[in-house]
Formats: sequence, structure tokens, C-alpha cells
Amino acid sequence: MKDERIDIYDWQGQATGRTQLRRDELLEDAWYQVVVVWTREAGGKLLLTRRQADKRFFPLCWEVTEGFAQAGEGPWRAARRELREETGLDPDESCWRYLGTVWKQSDIDGHHYQSMVAVYLVQLPEREATVTCQPDEVLEARWVTVQQYLAIPEEHQESFTPECFRHFCDKITDYHL
Repeated sequence: MKDERIDIYDWQGQATGRTQLRRDELLEDAWYQVVVVWTREAGGKLLLTRRQADKRFFPLCWEVTEGFAQAGEGPWRAARRELREETGLDPDESCWRYLGTVWKQSDIDGHHYQSMVAVYLVQLPEREATVTCQPDEVLEARWVTVQQYLAIPEEHQESFTPECFRHFCDKITDYHL
């Protein structure tokens, strides 16, 4: 995360022209661009990763690929970069599908912050592609069925993952809640 900068948006999702260092506390009156990537293999299994134990928020929790867009980076470029960095997967553009945006307000660790969460689905042509975990971010990765995913308690997941699944479950898989 070194000196990564992120854009600050207003409540209407418009860039303010201001940025901040990613490592700094998030501002309570600002909105941030976050991306979430659901990756599905040819057999219908979903890719989950487990966060490293030293992560400040949600250590050891399960999630799908996600992260902040860097300053000047659009959501699709951010999603593609995050998937490549965290999993080593770099599928062709034709495998990607934008599902929509979830506006999320969170209270974590005594702070309130707000995110515009752009959600994507990547449909891989092969079964259980080999994943290379980013050592400082991802402890492990697993391909799971929808039923296996649903069996993971929400308190064992990073918060964007179950919320985005609820919004787009019919598009992520043929399973309907």
C-alpha cells in the first residue's frame, strides 16, 4: 500500500479533485470508489480468498477480490488490477461483466465511511484455474460451490462480500435467494 493515493468523491459520486493517501484515516464526509470482483470458473464454483492475519480490518476473513481504486483509475481498471495482484489471474476483457454499483455506508473500528462499490463478475473458461496469492494480502484461496459459500457465516467474511452477493446473486450464479 506504500504511498498509494485514492480519489475523494462527494455524496453524488462526483470526483472532488482531492486525493488522500490510502493509509490515512478515511474521511467521514467523503465517498470512495471500491471494486468487488466475483470470479466464477467453468463448473460454476466461486473464488474466495482469505485475508492475511495482520490486516487491520477483517483479519482472516473470507472475501472475493476487492480493493480501492487508485487516484485517476476507473473502476474497471481497478478491478482488473486487483484481480491480477491478489490472485495472479488476468482474464481477457471478454470474460468481464459489470453487474452494478452498491452504495455502502460502514461503521468500522469506531469510524463511519462511505463507498461506491462497483461490482464485477469474471467468467473463466476453465475449471479451477490456478491462483497465485499475493503474500501480503491473501493467506489462501479456494474454489467453492454456492452452497459452500452460503455456509460461511457473515461474521467470517469481509463486509462487502455478502452484501454484494445479496444484491447480485442471480447474476453471479443461477442460485436465487
